[in-house]
Amino acid sequence: MHVGLVDVLALALGLAVCIVLAFLVSPLATQSDPDMVWEGRAAVGFAALVYVGPLWLGQAASTLFAALADGGIWPGWLWGGLVVAPLVGASPPAAALARRSSPIFRRGAPDPDLHLSGAAVQQASNFAWADTTAEPGWELRRTPPLPLEWPPTRGGTAVWFCYAERPATPETVEVAGPWARIVVTDRGAVPIVERLSDAVESLGAHSIQPATAHLKRQVLLVELRGGDPDGVLARALNDWRVRNALVAAHSTVAQHLPPVV
Repeated sequence: MHVGLVDVLALALGLAVCIVLAFLVSPLATQSDPDMVWEGRAAVGFAALVYVGPLWLGQAASTLFAALADGGIWPGWLWGGLVVAPLVGASPPAAALARRSSPIFRRGAPDPDLHLSGAAVQQASNFAWADTTAEPGWELRRTPPLPLEWPPTRGGTAVWFCYAERPATPETVEVAGPWARIVVTDRGAVPIVERLSDAVESLGAHSIQPATAHLKRQVLLVELRGGDPDGVLARALNDWRVRNALVAAHSTVAQHLPPVV
């Protein structure tokens, strides 16, 4: 039996479809909020079109050429692989295996939490904000990443609180209390949105603080995950508390901030 190059290419592309799709689907296993599941599936569907679509089309083309060439592999197996590959890749066992093996491929790569603190957490808060009742002028705001308790536990859970602000006067800004909490339980986990209120509720107004240099929130998340051994996160959060006194004093947020010294 002679196996042609297009036969091997079709099999290799089918394997690639299965592996890539499994890694795309794997984060959905950590999503426990039913209201956010459809959003995660939509994101995975879009990513699949971008990353898996070209691979699947290449597999289809290779399968067609292999069938026409009448190579060593029975065409029925190749056509079956065209259907089976995405089904296996999207299955729960494949997603679980991809999630368990992902740390192997992350060695030496940038910390995945950098992505979570940016795109994933931002997307989750934007979706939740779209479902929040707010008068015109209110704008979404998020706290820096906060630990569940102080001092932070190495590798512990990170929390963001969503609140809102709008201009009050040229010198002041009106602040609304936290209306949602976003939780990321571990490295690479999908953000979980916990709604605290369906509408924004004003806490009052405070003066606009002059802009100052501050650390990127991705850096703060890395410090949080590491247990903040050098106090970088504590100093940054103390500075944020001074500049955002109203929301920082709210009972839901205050418990996650470092002790006042």
